[in-house]
Amino acid sequence: MLVAILLVMAFFVSPVFAGGNLTVTGHNLASNYTNTKTVTNMLNLSLDVTPGAGDGTVNITVINVTIGGNATIGNISSVNITSSTGSFIASNTTNSTANAFTIYIPNGIFVNASTNSSIIIAINLSSYALARSNISVNVTTNASIVTATTGDNITITNTTSTESKIQDVHATASISPRYVDTNVTNQSLTYTINTTGNDKFNSTSITIPAGYTVVNVTYVGDSNGSLTALANIGFSAYLINVNYTSGYNGTLTINFTVNTNTSTVNSTAFISTISGSNLTSVATDVSGTYTSVTTQQLPNVTNIAIIKSAAYANGTDYWEFNFTINITASVNGSLQFKMSNWTNPQTGQNISLTACSTNCATLRDSNNPSNVINVTQNYDTATGVSFTGGGIKNVILKMIIPQSTNIYSSWLATYSMLFRSAP
Repeated sequence: MLVAILLVMAFFVSPVFAGGNLTVTGHNLASNYTNTKTVTNMLNLSLDVTPGAGDGTVNITVINVTIGGNATIGNISSVNITSSTGSFIASNTTNSTANAFTIYIPNGIFVNASTNSSIIIAINLSSYALARSNISVNVTTNASIVTATTGDNITITNTTSTESKIQDVHATASISPRYVDTNVTNQSLTYTINTTGNDKFNSTSITIPAGYTVVNVTYVGDSNGSLTALANIGFSAYLINVNYTSGYNGTLTINFTVNTNTSTVNSTAFISTISGSNLTSVATDVSGTYTSVTTQQLPNVTNIAIIKSAAYANGTDYWEFNFTINITASVNGSLQFKMSNWTNPQTGQNISLTACSTNCATLRDSNNPSNVINVTQNYDTATGVSFTGGGIKNVILKMIIPQSTNIYSSWLATYSMLFRSAP
């Protein structure tokens, strides 16, 4: 009995570790302006445990964040807590009172004298947040921070952010065409920016990815016509800048030309930003890969068949060849074709493509004789045999034989083709 009583007494007189002393110091991160549909860092909280106080450990399990300014709490989709490096810790999408969010931290934030750290309070503004209203956050009192140990001593200082004015600067972006051929000079692209926010922007930038080089910006306009007189247009090989003399709110079209890569470039984004209404470099919203372009060999010759291989050298008779071509992506545009003069390797003589009263060589759609182009030794970037969609196409090369051409069976010529996609 004596031993038992002594053991019980020993239990009740065992030392109880005192709570830790936690000091929370706020550092403002709020900018003067913030944007709807944006996660914005508002407040950095330094977490410091006094060395040697109590058992020297604190585990934060709950933080209550109060919303200030004249913006209602309904403007906020969530309040987030992250580490100082941006790693997610906890979040809450439902406000606990008329002006506060209670954020529960399932794993807790463990702090001791050797692991003093900081966390960031951020707000995720709703797409319906009221533009030009003000918003701030604060951790109001010591009781706003709850720890796992009742005896912890908590002191907070300077835990209110400044107010940020809400702006609504947004736009969607897309590019056309999405597939282009390799090694095309002056390939046309159309970049469309459609304003979706209520606030205007006064400049936009398009960053050109590797594999494409800007040649020229040919048009800037909207549904009402050209805006060139109202904009300052600048470009380099890998960047396009358009600045407007006044704010813009509408659907903007920017046409420009690029030289494409000589080999395949997988789907790569042309990234754009807009600036205006006190905000800079706001990323445009993109649906999927709508601003990405792929460079690949579009025309693939699968077969060449001789339709007519003999001709009188009278200036009207001709040879004909059928080219079966697989257009390797679903695109609209024009097949362009160039060919050397015909040569005879036995004699060194040649047949000029311009030796006829009309063009000696033509290329036509086998299903539409009026869809025809004249063949020369260089690509005519303005013309081509037009096609809609990809897949198998057949074109016919016709070569008229000029008068007095020497009779041989060894005439030959080399050709090249490309597919110029249409925006």
